[in-house]
Amino acid sequence: MNATPGNIEELFNSYKNHKTEAKTCIILLEALKETEPPDSLTGASMTELWAKINSYRVEILARHAAEIQEAQTVEKILDSLPSIQGELLRLHYVQGLTYEAIAEKMHYCPQTIYVLRKKALASMALLATKTPTEAAITA
Repeated sequence: MNATPGNIEELFNSYKNHKTEAKTCIILLEALKETEPPDSLTGASMTELWAKINSYRVEILARHAAEIQEAQTVEKILDSLPSIQGELLRLHYVQGLTYEAIAEKMHYCPQTIYVLRKKALASMALLATKTPTEAAITA
């Protein structure tokens, strides 16, 4: 990955969207699996319905496997950042807080938050470009 602060923002947006979409699909499928089937569905038709539900679930998980891997990478990189930087990025990109709200929550002025954000994105971009071996050495 040729990571830049802009790419990192795209990665966060992708992470957030896919994580939400995957969770929603799985929750809906699980809820459907838990519901009582209509009386008209019995025996073979019921087995066929549950087989379809399970195949959809497997398909969704397979389709989102790359996004799940990407999400895990984002989490690892966030965990590698200094705590203030990781907290700031999580508050903005994951929880959706504005920079003004983050400044208030973290007890910084908004200008400081913008500077910290720029540094955090640069640090994240640098960490994202490291190979697993380089990351292990610097950890």
